[in-house]
Amino acid sequence: MEEVQRLGNDESLLAEVRTLQDQLSCRDTFMLGFTSGSTGQPKCVELSTYAIHNNIRFIGKAIGMPNEGTALYPYLTFRFAVIYPFTAGCTLVVPASSSPSSREMLEILQEEKCKAIGILYLKECHGLFHDPHLGDYDLSSLDRDLRDYSFTVNTMSYMRGATDDPLLDVTFGQLLDDTAARWPDREAFVFKKTGSRVTFADIQEHTTRLAAGLKAIGTARGDVVAWLFGHRPEWIYLYFAVAKLGAIATGVKVLIMGDLGTESTDGKTSFLSTLFPEIKTANPGMLKTDRIPTLTSIVVLEDRAGNGAYTMEEVQRLGNDESLLAEVRTLQDQLSCHDTLLLRFTSGSTGQPKCVELSTYAIHNNIRFIGKATGMPNEGTALYPYMSFQFAVIYPFTVGCTLVFPASLSPSSVEMLEILQEERCKAICVLYLKECHGLFHDPHLADYDLSSLNRVLVTGNVTPKSLVDHAAKVLPNAKMLVGYGGTEFLFLTSAAAEMVVEGKGSTVGKLLQHAEVVGVPDPTSVEEICACIILKEGQTADSQEMRKSCVDSGIVPKEMPGYFLFMDEFPMTLTRRKVDRKKLRLIAMEKLGLKKEA
Repeated sequence: MEEVQRLGNDESLLAEVRTLQDQLSCRDTFMLGFTSGSTGQPKCVELSTYAIHNNIRFIGKAIGMPNEGTALYPYLTFRFAVIYPFTAGCTLVVPASSSPSSREMLEILQEEKCKAIGILYLKECHGLFHDPHLGDYDLSSLDRDLRDYSFTVNTMSYMRGATDDPLLDVTFGQLLDDTAARWPDREAFVFKKTGSRVTFADIQEHTTRLAAGLKAIGTARGDVVAWLFGHRPEWIYLYFAVAKLGAIATGVKVLIMGDLGTESTDGKTSFLSTLFPEIKTANPGMLKTDRIPTLTSIVVLEDRAGNGAYTMEEVQRLGNDESLLAEVRTLQDQLSCHDTLLLRFTSGSTGQPKCVELSTYAIHNNIRFIGKATGMPNEGTALYPYMSFQFAVIYPFTVGCTLVFPASLSPSSVEMLEILQEERCKAICVLYLKECHGLFHDPHLADYDLSSLNRVLVTGNVTPKSLVDHAAKVLPNAKMLVGYGGTEFLFLTSAAAEMVVEGKGSTVGKLLQHAEVVGVPDPTSVEEICACIILKEGQTADSQEMRKSCVDSGIVPKEMPGYFLFMDEFPMTLTRRKVDRKKLRLIAMEKLGLKKEA
């Protein structure tokens, strides 16, 4: 080593090294790592500076590594985190032994006044905590419990999906124009409610006029446009019209319901007078309401709007103005795919719903990747049960299939089965777990010809293996795929199409392309211990029947439920989208006479 260092004193070589720095990339392979070989031959993993640096930055922040003082680093063989001094700022202390004993580590912790242990394998962690002399050492300098810094070598604190498929920069306006030019007469959507079969050319024509009409009533780039209807062609026209204006789409229920969350809107416009009494006296486009100060215009789908509102037909007529149409076309070159397109809200299961801003860039690339990962069809039809799941309505533009929407906003199993047979659907694009269970257990399932179906994407919760096994039994030709993270984060992972059935019941699958996940320790995260079972109207069940049902369905694989609580209704979150588990816990504790553990 000394000889090599002496050779390095050559000034010309030193100059070459300095020059080389500008030519290197942080994405070049820097380190080769090998798996342990527990599943066969060890596999080689190429790691770049980019991956290592960002990973150690994030894990350092997540666990609160000190930015000054010392930290014990027991193993230089764990090469990644030796850059802690460069990312966090602390000084790493490396023991004399490559496999230090508990005693050696305790002595260093006391002598060097270490604030943290950079990494500790599980076996050594156990030995350290159980060392009989632990109490003899002054470890007061450790600013957090030792266990907070204990990570097994297999813990993945940072993960990133593959990056071989590049991200695309395209606005939804460009996406619509390009697709309409490529497939003008291809059907993009089928709406069972109205009997409409909408082509890409239809969407382009209606969207451009509607965008001009919205501009005529004052809608500008960055404005929020919300609507309350679904499973009609106007939904698609509005979605792309808003995108062509650079405006922002969202669901109206979250904006207006609040304390009226239980009030039924029943698809009529009369409820608008209850929500906004000012509409009775306002002129169209001049609405002023204390409830939502920024709300100025309301558009209704009925033939007559009444005071204070426009009809959709009126807005579309306003969009025939050639100067406005020209302005909309000119605007397309000024828009960015990184602008916010969609506001989504969390369900409120952890408190107040949180707003998430999603761009065209995020939505378009995410749906491209989930479509590829799950093998969505590039021709033919696919059932899309819920327009409220707004992300994936662009499947026709990314993979090429035609989406079929049921007449009902919450379609029954029978309605879905009829559509699958009638339209010869090749896939179900998204299906919540509860409806998936109902569909596969429908007593009339065998009466329908579902031979065309080969893909079912399930989301909403962890899919039990018992349901996967049952699906494989009743629909052996259809692959059941699982997508996770599909609320405010879009899809993060999917169980890939080639995964075996056994794997799908026990894993969230693989990260989508370009998706990045940083693990953050959360002491409040626990296993789900409560199952909410909703009986159908007219059904009854006692505790014994429920116990048997839980076992048969696979909800309770090992332990039997300790308590059964029958309720008339479940407490819901503010958005009415989920059962409020915190409120349910308090209700259950009160009704069962349980006390919170100290």
